Amino acid sequence: MNDTPRNRILRAAFEAAVDSATAGPATSGRHPVDDDELLLDWSLGDLNQQQREAFVDHLAECSYCRRELAAMVRAGAIVLPEVDEDDFDADADAGPSAAIRHDEPKSRAKPTLLLIAGALAASVLAMLAWGLFGPDGPEESSVIAMAQRDLDEGRAGEAFRRVETYLDDEAAIPAGQRARAEGILEASGYAVAREDLAAGQFAKVTAIEDQVARRTGASARLVNLRLQAERGETAEQSLAAKTSLVADYDYERDGRRHIKDITFPEITDADKRLKRQFAEAVQRHPDSVELRLNFGQFLLAQNDFPAAAEQFTEAVQIDPANALAQTGLGLALFQEGREESIARALGHFRRAVELAPDDPAAHLNLAVCLVRLGREAEAEPYFGRER
Repeated sequence: MNDTPRNRILRAAFEAAVDSATAGPATSGRHPVDDDELLLDWSLGDLNQQQREAFVDHLAECSYCRRELAAMVRAGAIVLPEVDEDDFDADADAGPSAAIRHDEPKSRAKPTLLLIAGALAASVLAMLAWGLFGPDGPEESSVIAMAQRDLDEGRAGEAFRRVETYLDDEAAIPAGQRARAEGILEASGYAVAREDLAAGQFAKVTAIEDQVARRTGASARLVNLRLQAERGETAEQSLAAKTSLVADYDYERDGRRHIKDITFPEITDADKRLKRQFAEAVQRHPDSVELRLNFGQFLLAQNDFPAAAEQFTEAVQIDPANALAQTGLGLALFQEGREESIARALGHFRRAVELAPDDPAAHLNLAVCLVRLGREAEAEPYFGRER
């Protein structure tokens, strides 16, 4: 059922019950939402008429149960009983009250409309679950809905500002909405920070990461962007633009490096600080391929090839189908210079070509490695992909 008829059904159900069910304070004692078996039976349509009426009456008076049930629906922990739209349409001409009186037995898959209309109308539950109304009125849920729409339509900055303000008002956030709001804040912050990084607006990237971390906790991909900003890098993944042994690492087609071009960068205090930050980040987010790739590339730039190989090895283990991870590990092993390491690098360069067959740099790395191992005839076809 699409949103239009579904919303029409729910609104009619709500209107039919407003005269008999009014919201009240949370009741004391036993709460139906704390009874897992009762909730399951309700979801499947297995409550008898007396149980349904008791459930509806309680929901009509208990704001605690309404909020908790709505949060469960939002989180996907419980599924609302299905509405048979054809049955509803058959009663629609008689008015909403007729739909409420409709109480013919249904199968477990399609319980009675009385169950749906009565329970949802008295508690305004479905309105909350689908964003038609918030638990305290339309304002709270509309903030989430508008922020999500902004994000979906490419207005990440608007979404970020909207939900950031919303999260700052702790008292206004209903149960079940905080997690969704935090998710939108992280997603919109990431989108904005990526654009700022590409534009060289490094201070803005750092500020966004800090704002998201203070409200939701650390985000691996935002931490990665912040570290890239601190390095002065404008790419989310540095290795994506630095993958060719010939173009970036001073190697010729014959696999020999120009000795005169070899430089050993000075390790500055800033480099030491970044290395510590990368190490802390991958420890906190061990499954982040992006952090591993950038840390590995950072270590390559410092000529710390064994340490770089460790990071790229972790990245390959996390995602064996990541061409950059395979390339990075091949580069680190090749740069070590030992024959056994270069032989191991060959396998990773081959895998990178398989994963990225249209990437000339992947073919060039494989060709140089083959030449370095004395296999010139095998290398020549791969040189043909050179830009």
